[in-house]
Amino acid sequence: MSTRQRTWMILGGALGIGAVLIFGLALRGAGNGPLAIDLWWQPIPVVSPGGIAEGIAEAMNFAGSAIGVALFGGLFALILLLGQRFRDAATVVTALLIGVGSSELLKRWIERPRPASAVLQLHDASYPSGHSMGAAALSAAIILVLASLYRANRREGLSEQAGTKLVLPIIAGVLWTTLMMWSRTALGVHWLSDTVAGTALGLSAALIAQGIWGSSGARRGTFAQPIEPLR
Repeated sequence: MSTRQRTWMILGGALGIGAVLIFGLALRGAGNGPLAIDLWWQPIPVVSPGGIAEGIAEAMNFAGSAIGVALFGGLFALILLLGQRFRDAATVVTALLIGVGSSELLKRWIERPRPASAVLQLHDASYPSGHSMGAAALSAAIILVLASLYRANRREGLSEQAGTKLVLPIIAGVLWTTLMMWSRTALGVHWLSDTVAGTALGLSAALIAQGIWGSSGARRGTFAQPIEPLR
């Protein structure tokens, strides 16, 4: 990955986080209430108590919690470390750290109240959705890592279908993040706009992480590999 590509990734991610911040400040300035689209969406994903949908939503609640994200993120990072892909492991961990840090800061700054119909009693702010952020950050980081690997394999003549191989990971990442967004609104703990902001934050964090580490896609990447300095 070239210095220019890494620079654009970092810049794009920073702009994404800035957009989420500006939107949050606009919400706060307008009273932090729900938007028209939030009110339209609110009754749609409602789940029946004790039903399968509620069980799925509660399972997603655990998967997107701090413990769940640490477990999933740690597992993928460990797999990458065992494959001696240290930069890629650092990309996954850094994406989650940037995402969590940004999310917590924004919650403190925006202080948007959660919907009154929340099924779960949570005491932190609603904007942005940390669960949606975690799902998007992890999914995007893994996709970026795989894209780097597939490009390297194609350069080495090991594969001619790099783009095709990314289709399933992208679909899985989109479905996982969408399901997480649905579950947060189904449980009534977030407005739809909170989940959209969280997803944008996670994607931005993954871009910045990939830009920082700038994986070359080498099959046995290490921290010791030369990295072009950003100018």
